Amino acid sequence: MKKTVIGTNLAHEEVEMDVFQLSLRVSVYGILIEENNVLLTKQLGGLDLPGGGLKIGETFEECLEREYWEETGIKVKMDQLIDCKMNFFQYEDEKPYQAVLIYVSCKKISGELSMEYLDQWEKDHGGGMPEWVPLDSLADAIFIHSVDSRPMIRKAEKML
Repeated sequence: MKKTVIGTNLAHEEVEMDVFQLSLRVSVYGILIEENNVLLTKQLGGLDLPGGGLKIGETFEECLEREYWEETGIKVKMDQLIDCKMNFFQYEDEKPYQAVLIYVSCKKISGELSMEYLDQWEKDHGGGMPEWVPLDSLADAIFIHSVDSRPMIRKAEKML
């Protein structure tokens, strides 16, 4: 008997997925808030928190530092755990994933906003210059991730 789960695709449409085809993906996302603004990245026609997939042998801290640097040009240090979520998603026609998403607040160490260090996938999928988005305009922002980042940003804001 085939076991399935329901997840979402990039268009936020429900997709039925065979559990035996799922790959596990652990990712870390950093929330950097300064002067009532949060730093967000551009990709796939929307906005998202900087962060991404954990590589084998990498710590959560190393993953956050690497992904943040690649996507923003900013060096950060992990601060506090904000939340952890789990979902099922599928990129385009790719393999489906069971994702564990770890959200942390972070502190800026150095750097300037840049697109110079984007990897090829990010360049191919509309990666653009990261931007500071006012916290009071988050309701109007178009987030592309399968998990809505706004509640995690609000939690981080309350922990400041």
